[in-house]
Amino acid sequence: MTAASAPGKIILFGEHAVVSGVSALGGAIDLRARVRLEDTPGKTSIEARDLTLQGFRLDLITGQIVSADAMRATRYVSSVLKEYGARDITVKVDSDLPLAAGLGSSAAIVVATLAALNEHMDLGLSRIDVASQAYKIEKAVQQGLGSPMDTALATYGGYLQVSRDISPLDLPQLDMAVGSTEAASRYTV
Repeated sequence: MTAASAPGKIILFGEHAVVSGVSALGGAIDLRARVRLEDTPGKTSIEARDLTLQGFRLDLITGQIVSADAMRATRYVSSVLKEYGARDITVKVDSDLPLAAGLGSSAAIVVATLAALNEHMDLGLSRIDVASQAYKIEKAVQQGLGSPMDTALATYGGYLQVSRDISPLDLPQLDMAVGSTEAASRYTV
């Protein structure tokens, strides 16, 4: 079994500017997405917990649960697996991060999946490669809307300045309160 985790994030300054290549400052938070991989010959599957899936449909003939929320939540993991041709594997995702809350849940899931797959398949990706590939995958899934800040913070943690480059910042630990209405963003892709 191979495992990896990645933190969520908050943007301190420059939320939308970073998408245009202008510097932004952000920090990782204590909530994490965790991914475990297990070899399962003949079967490729994704198991996800704590992703707050709202609605589903149960096919009584096959016993299969079909959920649009589950499909949206697992598309990031599916994209990583497809990008690297991973098969015969079960991906288990467990996350403390609420979906569509602006805390980088999708980036954390992509980075944790890619980091675990990197180790599991011995891909030889460096941290900068993980951040870059995760950004590319997240941006593709979100049809061009991904932010390099989210995947950089999920990869490196701590405080970062991100524009075209990723620069760690040596700042004191900040205690911040982040409120959540528990209502998903209407801008969720």
